[in-house]
Amino acid sequence: MTDGKADLGKEIPREFAARLFGCRPEEIADDASIQNQAGWDSFAHLDLMMFLAERYGIEITEETIQRYAVWGEIEALHREHSRG
Repeated sequence: MTDGKADLGKEIPREFAARLFGCRPEEIADDASIQNQAGWDSFAHLDLMMFLAERYGIEITEETIQRYAVWGEIEALHREHSRG
């Protein structure tokens, strides 16, 4: 982390989102969304989509932008890709 950016390979989505939203990870509820989570605005959402694309290799489309607009869906994606 020499350039001040997080190592996306090690950071979990909730930690990354908490930095984006300016809150603690435990303050992000499973039903959090752009409509009800303080700090989750359109710019933060695009940053979050880029994180998901880089971390999990998902293609950013209108469908994925809408699908991953609720925190529970992002957590499900993380669980799916974390199985080993």
